[in-house]
Amino acid sequence: MKAIAETKNEKNEKIANLQFVLSILIVVIHANCLFFNLPGEELQYVYGNNYSTYIQLFFSEGIARIAVPTFFIISGYLFFNTFDGGFKSYGKKLKRRIFSLLIPYLFWSAFTFFAFFFAQKIPGIGEYFTTRNDAELTFKILFDNIIISSYNSPLWYVRYLIVFSILSIAIYWLVKKVPFVFSIIAFVGWMFNFFGLPMNLGVRWDAIFFYLLGVEIALKPNLMGRLKEIFNRQWVVILVASIYLAVQLIRTALYCYKSPTLLLNGEYDPVTHYLGNVGILLGIFAVWFGYDYIFKANFNIKFKEFSFFVFVTHHPIVNILKKLLLKLLGVSPLTSLLVYFLSIALTVTIIVAIGWVLKRWLKPVFKFICGGR
Repeated sequence: MKAIAETKNEKNEKIANLQFVLSILIVVIHANCLFFNLPGEELQYVYGNNYSTYIQLFFSEGIARIAVPTFFIISGYLFFNTFDGGFKSYGKKLKRRIFSLLIPYLFWSAFTFFAFFFAQKIPGIGEYFTTRNDAELTFKILFDNIIISSYNSPLWYVRYLIVFSILSIAIYWLVKKVPFVFSIIAFVGWMFNFFGLPMNLGVRWDAIFFYLLGVEIALKPNLMGRLKEIFNRQWVVILVASIYLAVQLIRTALYCYKSPTLLLNGEYDPVTHYLGNVGILLGIFAVWFGYDYIFKANFNIKFKEFSFFVFVTHHPIVNILKKLLLKLLGVSPLTSLLVYFLSIALTVTIIVAIGWVLKRWLKPVFKFICGGR
């Protein structure tokens, strides 16, 4: 049995490797090919009790759903692991986040919106580049689609990190003075489906809970120490991973019998909701601690430096590829599944290739648009 990695370098390497894997899982989520809004056609779907639906749901709505929560835990941990709660440290952290979060958020949000806005005007291919509003450019449209709710929808994660960074000094002292209290409140909100705060502010409890969990781990090293004591037994990791897979298999089977509107409109279903949340918790533990038993201490993913680049660019690319491939191959359960896997592979390959070219020949540009990563 291999002991769980302890050194700082091993932990940093582990986080970097996992971030690349998590970025691919985000692509997996958005590669879902169960519903189709193809150009010039009405909504079509293959969702139902069939092999294509089961396989896609198992990965996109099951396995891959640990990605964003784990990203939040890592982000909370990395920020507060070197933060002392003082104003000097706070100023340094905010200055760094201007370059690592705010500038990339504004750049990619604006770039995606304008690219789609003008591309949809091109005859012959414009129908593959739909936006929320294709009629005009007003201040309200720009503000809504770039600042408030980016057309590049995965950037909501970066937007939350910006807010958490601004509130970091308050978060630090709240967690220090009353540990776990706010984490428990956020956990209850997430687990029991409290979508918004009073006055319908629409707060995402999952973002708050998992970020605070990362903060708790950073500020209370004993917490991770106790978890390591539990998971320093290989049979415990295997048991948790087995239960995690069993939950996903059962939840996916139940999903296949649900109405298409459950997934299409994001309707609430208590059974799949609770199974999904339990699965996320189990999956995070299984992946984090299972990593140490599967990979050697010097394990290195060659393209991990492109994690953030994959994250901020994948959404429009995977959507365009899905439309093009489905238009070419037609719509059926088999082609849907084929396009699902093809769009994942092609999206990651294209982005990594572009990232490699940019980093090799335009390194300052690459660093600027990726926040210095």
